[in-house]
Amino acid sequence: MSASASSQARNRPAAPAEAPAFDPWLLWVAFRRHWFWVLPFGALLAAGAGFYVYRGFVPEYQATHILEANRDYVVFQGVMTAPNDLANVEKQILLNSLVLDPVMADPEVCKSPSLRNPQERERNLRQRLLVGTAGTKQLLTVSFRETDPEYAALVCNAVVDSYLRQRQSLDSKRMSDLEGWLKPAIDRWEAEVKSHQGRVRELSKQAKGFDPFNEVSRVENGTAAMSGLFAQLTKVKGDKEVLQARLDAEMARADSAAESGEQSAFDVAPGPDQIEQFVAADSTVAQLRNRRAEKQSQMRRMEDNDLVRVNRDWYNTLTRDVTSIARQLEKAEATAAEQAVEFLKERSIQQRSADRSASLVAMQKELSELEATRQTLQKSFDEEKVRLEQFAGESVDLYFAQQEYAQAASILEKLNMRIASLRTERQRGATIQTLAKATPPVTPTGEMPWKKILMVVGGACGFPFALALAWEFRVKRISTADTIESQNWLSVIGEVARLPTSSSLGLKRRMFEESVDTLRANLLLSPEWMQARSFAVVSSVSGEGKSSLASQLAVSIAKATGETVLLVDADIRSPDQHHMFGIEMGHGLVKVLTGRANLSDAIDRSLGGLVHVLPAGYLDASPHRIVTPATIRKVIDEAQDQLGYRYVLFDTAPVLSAGETLSIAGEVDASLLCVMRDHSRVATVERTVKRLESTGAALAGMVFNGVPSRQYAYRYGDYRYGDAERRIAHDAVVAESSP
Repeated sequence: MSASASSQARNRPAAPAEAPAFDPWLLWVAFRRHWFWVLPFGALLAAGAGFYVYRGFVPEYQATHILEANRDYVVFQGVMTAPNDLANVEKQILLNSLVLDPVMADPEVCKSPSLRNPQERERNLRQRLLVGTAGTKQLLTVSFRETDPEYAALVCNAVVDSYLRQRQSLDSKRMSDLEGWLKPAIDRWEAEVKSHQGRVRELSKQAKGFDPFNEVSRVENGTAAMSGLFAQLTKVKGDKEVLQARLDAEMARADSAAESGEQSAFDVAPGPDQIEQFVAADSTVAQLRNRRAEKQSQMRRMEDNDLVRVNRDWYNTLTRDVTSIARQLEKAEATAAEQAVEFLKERSIQQRSADRSASLVAMQKELSELEATRQTLQKSFDEEKVRLEQFAGESVDLYFAQQEYAQAASILEKLNMRIASLRTERQRGATIQTLAKATPPVTPTGEMPWKKILMVVGGACGFPFALALAWEFRVKRISTADTIESQNWLSVIGEVARLPTSSSLGLKRRMFEESVDTLRANLLLSPEWMQARSFAVVSSVSGEGKSSLASQLAVSIAKATGETVLLVDADIRSPDQHHMFGIEMGHGLVKVLTGRANLSDAIDRSLGGLVHVLPAGYLDASPHRIVTPATIRKVIDEAQDQLGYRYVLFDTAPVLSAGETLSIAGEVDASLLCVMRDHSRVATVERTVKRLESTGAALAGMVFNGVPSRQYAYRYGDYRYGDAERRIAHDAVVAESSP
């Protein structure tokens, strides 16, 4: 029987190697086994993480300064015009170094928390400074974010004050330049007025003796067309002079900027988005980024396919390549960024120059059109003048002198009016003015990050559980009988309920005894093992319930067969059976194996006729020398042949811890391997099966031990002894009623 079973075990196909799979049941196993430290440790981590995030939260306050376009005027409307879209036009000046440099030079402003570091001062100022609209294009908002509300308002107002000073300076310079460019035209026309005024006087003297105005009035009827031409010519000349002054001013400004080569107030450093677009378009940067992405993709594929441990050298080579490419990419990006700044600045200057050139071309075209109109009017005027001279003689000369005087005076008046309008409107102030200054805000812009706190707390709570889950996944404990079946080691010959801690006749005790009886029936009624007479209950490691199972199985066999069963405590290193049955150690198995005591004398028969126990005895020599196949075979033969025991049951030491158990398993007719629920590991059980099979042990199957009583009852049912319970209840009533 033993040899046949051993041959069958050796011929069993090996279990196929499967990739580790995650069993959802493992979540409950991990919680049930580790809750006692997972819960307090998780709560402690959650409290610490939540407190860290709470203390690390620094609220920021945003102060806002509101500006508006100054569209008021003193007398002359349209002389000093404000931009129609403040946010888009003035943002360039607000973020310019001409405005921000004086702000960063202010010692009081530099005390602001975000501006204390000189290396990061400009970057933080630009990042925290916001420019936008306040509902309409005529309103401009300038905001600054800071952790201190007082400094938020201080920095915001300092930036706006610097901007207003710069804007005032630009407006004042523009007006002063325009006045300076109008002055030569005024001087020239003042000379013209004086010249025409002297000619009028001279002609009036020549007309002495008669009223020149009356003489002039005689020709007024013939000068109606002449007057219209003269008025048009006067207007065209005045417009031409004003336009010429503007053209001279623009050309002078362009020449001044080209000669000085200085940065204009409107030349702003390129934005991060513009620089990034330029850098991304650089061929070297694009090539390095593609190479880095390709290497990183190869690394990710190796990690996803679990090839890192197979080809660690290639993975390390890829890592070094990525690091090297990253350094080259950093240098290339820095170089490209420097080139981007210069290129974008140059492009901005070229665009501004092109815009100015287009404006100058338009003004020159308009000036040419005015000149053509003037020449046409002048020709018509000269023709009309010749006709009138032939008609009226000297009176006409006086009339024309007066008209030329009036024309010069009108042009001079127009130029003086322009100067007067500029000087008058300069008194109203800058084109941009403050509507509401920034004040220290009361409430922060961001609320307490409760979502972040909850996420951190949740992660901290789950971290210990994740450790426990990872540990359980690594050790691969056996939690269900299906796990044993899936490994294709041995069949599960029976499931045994958890051993109750008390001796009560409740559900737990009943389920335990019933499960052992079911195991006994499966074993003794099996065609393969029904002739077996000696059994060994083995386990991989300690704590898997083999001793309690061996004792209860011996009782169950004795009750079912009516035969006395010999229970041998072969765990001579750490015996338990004498404690479980409350008997003396006596000579024990040790003295029987060493020949210092007879088997019959060493057996304890104090428990009655069901179970006789052979205690382990006191170990005084090496167990490997004492427990051998020959000595174990001698004990079995003597117990069965001479003492008449039909069944001999051995309680053994753990297989992986004590090698002598293999000698016992190799001599008995059948061995039962105990597997404790949520305690036994897949790896240890697999090693135990291989060791037992290598020694030729006949393995009847595995016993899945430690199943909860309620789970066992739910799976197999709870079929009570109804008549016995009613009889016990009846006897109790009779006992209470008897005197």
